[in-house]
Amino acid sequence: MASKIDPKQIRIDCDTQSRVEINENVIADYAEAMEQGDEFPPILVFYDDVNHEFILVDGFHRYYAHMRARPNDPILADQQLGTVDDARWASLAANKSHGLHRSNADKQNAVRLALLHPKGCEMSDRQIGKHVGVDNKTVANIRYKLESTEELPQSDLRTGQDGRKINTEKIGKKQSPPEDATCKHCLNYTENDRCVLDDEIRTPWTAACDEFRAIPPEPERPVVPDPPEVIERVDPPSQVAPKRNPQQYKPRNTLRVDVPLGNPQLAAAEMRTMLGEEYLKECFIAVRVLLSVRHDDDPFPNLKG
Repeated sequence: MASKIDPKQIRIDCDTQSRVEINENVIADYAEAMEQGDEFPPILVFYDDVNHEFILVDGFHRYYAHMRARPNDPILADQQLGTVDDARWASLAANKSHGLHRSNADKQNAVRLALLHPKGCEMSDRQIGKHVGVDNKTVANIRYKLESTEELPQSDLRTGQDGRKINTEKIGKKQSPPEDATCKHCLNYTENDRCVLDDEIRTPWTAACDEFRAIPPEPERPVVPDPPEVIERVDPPSQVAPKRNPQQYKPRNTLRVDVPLGNPQLAAAEMRTMLGEEYLKECFIAVRVLLSVRHDDDPFPNLKG
C-alpha cells in the first residue's frame, strides 16, 4: 500500500537505474505538472531493514521532478522489503509496461545488467527476456557478446522455468553466414522489415551480420510415383450389330424444351422460340418421315405409327 515518505531519505545511488540516460525534458514536464497540482502514480522503493534505508527501484523521472517542484514535501511511494540486490533485480523490470518508453539502448542495458546479476547469471534466455520485457533472441545475442569479451563467464548451464539446470552446449551453435547471405535469409529478420536483435528496420539486401541465423531449407517432399496405367481389355466388335436399347440411348448436344400438353399451337410456338424456325422445319420433315416409314432400327419407338 502506498504511503508518503521523506524523499531525502531515498537512496538513488545503488545502481537501480537501467536506463542509459535520464530525459531532462521529461523531468521538466513532470515538474511543471506537479507545480500545477497534478498527482502522479507512486514510485517504488525497497526498504532494507538491515541498513534501515529506502532504495529507489522505479520512478526516477517522477522522483527528480518531485525534488525540483516540491523538494520539502513527502513523496507517495509503494514500499517493499528487500536488499540492494533485490532492488537492482526488480529495477530491471521497471518501465517494460508503463512509464516513458524505453529505447533499444535501455533494453540492451537492462539485459546486460540482468545477465551480470547473481539471480540472472544462470537463468535461461527466455526467463531473463520475460523479466526484462524483451525477446529471448535479444538476450541470447547480448549473452554471446558478453561471453566473447569475457565480461560474463561462459557457462553451458541454464536454469529452466521448472528449476532444473539444462546443458545448452549443443544448442544453437553459431555459424558464419555465407558470403551472399542477407537479412532476408536470416531468422532474425521479421516480416515488418525489422531485426529482432535491435528492433532496427532492415532491407532485404542488407548484408548478413555476425548474428546471422540461417533459415532452414524446407524439407524435400517425397516423390510419389504415378499409379500404374490400367489397360482395359477391349473385346473385338461382333459381326452382328446389337440392337439399341431405348433406355440406354442418350443423344448428344441436347436442349430441353418444356412442351405444354393439350395445346399443339402453344407447343409449336414454344419449340419455335427455343429451336428457331429453320431447325424446327427440319424437325417437322424428319417427323413426317418417321411417321410414314417403319424402320427396324428406329431409335425412337414411341414415334412409330
